[in-house]
Amino acid sequence: MKKPKIKPGRNAAGRFTRQGGKGRPFKPGPDERRNTAGQRSKAAVETTKRIRAEILAELDREGSYKIRMPDGKERVFKARNYELLARVIVRQALSGDYQFVSLVLDRTEGKVPMPIQGGEDDKPVLLKIVPAAGVKA
Repeated sequence: MKKPKIKPGRNAAGRFTRQGGKGRPFKPGPDERRNTAGQRSKAAVETTKRIRAEILAELDREGSYKIRMPDGKERVFKARNYELLARVIVRQALSGDYQFVSLVLDRTEGKVPMPIQGGEDDKPVLLKIVPAAGVKA
């Protein structure tokens, strides 16, 4: 009897696996799970809040960095980490790194608004707002 052909990334039962066809089936971790409405679980939200708090605390600590001056001497700057991070980002942007240029402009000038595209042949889109049933306008 021939063995059934197993698709890559699936096990014999047809479930997706992390090991490309071998091993246990893929199950999202507690931070990857979403409820039926597509919202993240409470554990995922709490984890994100803790990570954000740790990042903000680290950025608020004092740090230092060295920079070589045009005369060849090194100078040490001390400042809060968020200030040092801003300096690094601006220096990268000034050196011509497009991603950093875009980041600086997005944060200082705001993101460029996306135009609303028209329908067929770029005719204007007609929006009709209708109140929901049972709701008084």
